[in-house]
Amino acid sequence: MSRAIQELSKEHDAILAALVMLDKMSAAASNSLSYDPADMRDLLAFLREFVDKCHHSKEEQLLFPAMVAAGVPRQGGIIDALLSEHTRGARLIDLMSAGIGNGNSQQLAAAAKEYIVRLKLH
Repeated sequence: MSRAIQELSKEHDAILAALVMLDKMSAAASNSLSYDPADMRDLLAFLREFVDKCHHSKEEQLLFPAMVAAGVPRQGGIIDALLSEHTRGARLIDLMSAGIGNGNSQQLAAAAKEYIVRLKLH
């Protein structure tokens, strides 16, 4: 396994750990249990910075071009699907942030649930 793939794999492990925290925090919020909105904002900032800007950028700038060079179609296949997932993930983070901002814990929880499922499948 190449070093780049190993690095992306390690990042996936960190992302999965963050998803566990997101699941617990959003469940608490949706069940009217105590949760700290500041902690949730910090977690969303991590997801935005690490997942979107760092990890997904590496996939888009390094992995996907390597896949194309290896013969994977750029359009109409897995790469398009993954790029669409990146875009949807960023929108879901925005929806979670809005849920915190407007006090809508159900919006927060629904967006978090979809985000968790999508990233685990990704």
